[in-house]
Amino acid sequence: MKPFIVGGTFDEAGGKPSSIVAALAQHTGWSVLNGGSLKDIEGFSFKSHDVLLWMPNIDNDVEKTLPRIKAENRELLLISSKRVVEKSYTEFDVVSRMLKTKSNLGIMIDKQDDRYRFRLLDPLGNVYCETAEIVDLAKTLTARVNEIKSMSRINSERIEGEVSAKIDPEFVAVVKSLGDTFSRHVNAINPERFLGNASAKPTDRITRCCHGFPALRHEDDVYLISRRNVDKTTMSAEDFVAVRTDEDKVRYYGDKKPSVDAPIQIRLFNHFNKVNYIVHGHVYAEDAPTTASKVPCGHIEEFDEITAIVKSKDAANFTVNLNGHGCLILAEDIDYIKSVTFKSRPFPER
Repeated sequence: MKPFIVGGTFDEAGGKPSSIVAALAQHTGWSVLNGGSLKDIEGFSFKSHDVLLWMPNIDNDVEKTLPRIKAENRELLLISSKRVVEKSYTEFDVVSRMLKTKSNLGIMIDKQDDRYRFRLLDPLGNVYCETAEIVDLAKTLTARVNEIKSMSRINSERIEGEVSAKIDPEFVAVVKSLGDTFSRHVNAINPERFLGNASAKPTDRITRCCHGFPALRHEDDVYLISRRNVDKTTMSAEDFVAVRTDEDKVRYYGDKKPSVDAPIQIRLFNHFNKVNYIVHGHVYAEDAPTTASKVPCGHIEEFDEITAIVKSKDAANFTVNLNGHGCLILAEDIDYIKSVTFKSRPFPER
């Protein structure tokens, strides 16, 4: 791992360092650029780093640097920060900013009784620490970064060919209803990011509907999974992406990539042979067991967490809550999906 911190003030006068940033660098052991001229950031390449803690003080009139950094380093694990001393912001606002900047973690900095306090959050509203001690923040931050870096994601690969599917209107209605339910329960500034997705298996052909991500297994060796970043208010059958059942890489047909949940959905369908539908939402289900660890969206360790709770490959019609994330319904029939009831996740979740 090659982490890097950018902090302090950057301006035309040469800037100045931050004592908070200096302390974080000391206690994490990470390399740091702490204050300087604007050219210092503009000319810096982050391609040799895989983790970036971004907390510089730069005038709002200056062109934003972070979008360029993310565009040039798509695999970068980004930790952003938000100072809420001079202006009042909530965790709600900080999570919104994290979603906008595509941050993996965020540090919220406020002040109480003349002491700075720090909260470490993730984009799903989980709080990992609340402390006035930088050493505690640094310890929790490095632990969570190491945990995320130890998890695995599967790359995708476009393949030639074309797959079409018929639509089951009953499942469409169920997914639409669930999407509306998820929307009512989600406590986030950007509900589109937090809505769930749904998947279905071969003979139960389905379509896309608003407020959800449906998918199906069209044939023995092909699933249809909702495409990535789809506009949930205008979803249609064209928003399906056909994927192979391969687990080493998500191989998909067409020009649109499938949802980031595709690797987990593929594994779950392959593993649970009686499951015909999968519905994932960023809310909790009532009376469902909960996984042990907090796994970010799209990491395949989520599959291991689920199969640690439900061990039989013949299992179907069950629901699992994903710790700090939401729920996953794995159903043999649509009636079971209709029977599941939901509750809001706490926001923030501690």
